Amino acid sequence: MTFIHIHFSGDSACLSEKENAAALKSLVKDHKAALKVECKQYESDYKQALKDAEIEYKRVKKQAEDDMYRKTIDAVKREVEIIATTDEYANSDAKTKAKIIQFQSWMGNAAAHRAAFVDGEDGPCLLAAAASVGVCPTEASHFVDEMAIVHPSA
Repeated sequence: MTFIHIHFSGDSACLSEKENAAALKSLVKDHKAALKVECKQYESDYKQALKDAEIEYKRVKKQAEDDMYRKTIDAVKREVEIIATTDEYANSDAKTKAKIIQFQSWMGNAAAHRAAFVDGEDGPCLLAAAASVGVCPTEASHFVDEMAIVHPSA
């Protein structure tokens, strides 16, 4: 651009060449300004699309976590129901039956507390559910682990 302007605006250039160089310089300047505006618009669109994608990612992630939690709770409930129908459970002592009933109550409370929490953190709802029925969350966790070993499901 500068080369063109210097070449056509020099002493050896005629008047029409100087006018053409000035017009060309003005045209290039206008085009450059238009490109800057267009670039800013693309950048703005990109930032908005990125924000929209982040919002959608967070929504889908939360939905997947909730779905995974619900499926886990449902699977554990099914396993407990299967255990409760076995002869071994029917012939077990009252303490074991009470533990199973207490665990079932804890699972129901955990699901209810989970639904009440909008932030989706498991820790507070598990503690609250365990406290509401007098079960230690660690004890409940060990029970779930033992149940998976004794009676695995597909």
